[in-house]
Amino acid sequence: MTPSVMPPRAGQIIDTTPAWLKILPRLQRQRMLALDLEGNGFFRYPEKVCLIQIKSGEEIFLLDPLAVRSLTPLGQILNDPHWEKIFHSCDWDLRALDRDFGFRVRHIFDTSLAAKFLGSNQTGLGNVLQDTLNVTLNKTKKLQRQDWTLRPLSAESLQYAADDVRYLPKLQAVLRQRLQDLGRLEWVEEECRRLENLRYAAPRPPQEAFWNLKGTFSLNDRQRAVLRELFLFREALALEMNRPPFKIMPEKTLLELASNPAKAMENPKSLSGVFASGHERGLREAIQRGLKKPPLPRLKTESPVFRRIVADGKRILKSLKTWRQEKGKALGLDPALIWPLKSLEIMAQTPDSAQDQLLTPSQGEVRNWQIRNFGEELLRRVREEKAAG
Repeated sequence: MTPSVMPPRAGQIIDTTPAWLKILPRLQRQRMLALDLEGNGFFRYPEKVCLIQIKSGEEIFLLDPLAVRSLTPLGQILNDPHWEKIFHSCDWDLRALDRDFGFRVRHIFDTSLAAKFLGSNQTGLGNVLQDTLNVTLNKTKKLQRQDWTLRPLSAESLQYAADDVRYLPKLQAVLRQRLQDLGRLEWVEEECRRLENLRYAAPRPPQEAFWNLKGTFSLNDRQRAVLRELFLFREALALEMNRPPFKIMPEKTLLELASNPAKAMENPKSLSGVFASGHERGLREAIQRGLKKPPLPRLKTESPVFRRIVADGKRILKSLKTWRQEKGKALGLDPALIWPLKSLEIMAQTPDSAQDQLLTPSQGEVRNWQIRNFGEELLRRVREEKAAG
């Protein structure tokens, strides 16, 4: 079968408040919307939502939140369970809507999740559309990594954005039917309801966030003091320049500067983001501040409670993981979808509490659909392994 080619059609740009108010009644007449968002996190800092694509019926609207400020009606629609909202891989979208606008989204159907529960290992939109509807999209790196802040958007960019929602309703209908045929629709619907609880989590303040850098604990106390000043310098410069921190100095460069400032400063290539912007002096001052500050010992935190599984527990866990692997293979699903590993570890460590895992599933992130379909079988496996020990 020859793949179909997308005709060069884009959506209607909505970049004024009067235009937005004019289309609202057309959105409100529909009970199903397909949505996607474009952000500028690869080019700007802090990141913002720069475009909201909406398909309503046969119409596609490209809403410009940088120009249209009053989006409250959209938030009301998103939060209304009477409208179904179709996304593809909506994790970032939901957090971004919460971060930038305080919007909550209810009655979600995620076509990426649906594809996973149909056994797909390639769940990008392009792959799922190709496999399901035989549709090929223009997903070039140039378009994927463009700066969505820039205006006007090119015709190619507008078509790319529109394509992200163009086929979602049709894709949802096909995937939904396949899930229904396999008896897995309720599984996906429960997973989608869980998505409604996603919220944006603000990052730690920069005075603390530097501890997250991989390699921080390998530095000595003096070097860590330098690293913290470098991290603060980079954060301030990123905000001043409206540029992502990693484009100013990658983490590897921060660590190299902290561990050996003189040697690292000899490599202009890794510091081009600082030197080119004329902030070399600020960089040197940050290093000197760090060298003058008191040494910074390793962060003292409460020791995490490690699950010390005794030998018998390890044997049980191995058996439970084998069960999950076999079940996933039989159903053509990623084994991780069958049962959460955290719950298996708890059952292996304290097999007498296995029944409690089925009664209080939140402890191990167990879903209700998992309990209904696999709970009794898993419980028997735990009891058999315990008896065998």
